[in-house]
Amino acid sequence: ALTLYDMHRILMEAFGWSGHKLHGFIIDGELYDAEGSASDRDERLITLGEIIENGISEFTYNYDYTAEWEIRISLLHPVEEAETPQGVVCIAGEGAPPPEHIGGALRFRRFLAALQKGNPDEQAEAQKELSCDFNPDQWDLSTCNNCLLSLSLNIQKE
Repeated sequence: ALTLYDMHRILMEAFGWSGHKLHGFIIDGELYDAEGSASDRDERLITLGEIIENGISEFTYNYDYTAEWEIRISLLHPVEEAETPQGVVCIAGEGAPPPEHIGGALRFRRFLAALQKGNPDEQAEAQKELSCDFNPDQWDLSTCNNCLLSLSLNIQKE
């Protein structure tokens, strides 16, 4: 069964981030993280199935408390392990994931706007920060799922 810690790893793989920053899940107003001051809130011990069983279908994942990345997660329905022999899959996505080092969602949005409508100086700064070859529209479902398949196989072995 997938734990919150597994969900953290899945998100890191999907976004292409290192996972070295502090993170946590806010579920029903409580923080669940790896530090788990209370064992009942240790992300390594709480499964997604338990969350669903408690009637919770939405929660928030926070990553890099300085940059304040906030990702809302919706659990659409429980999935039996037998239904997903290939492991975790992404069913949809859009746009390139933000670079981990960029400094948060607001700064990322500003750089995206500069790429589209900024003056030459703003565009140059955005390209420097995002990387010269960054394409905000570039995202590939099969590439994402290949990465997730590799991670899923590792999770299943653990």
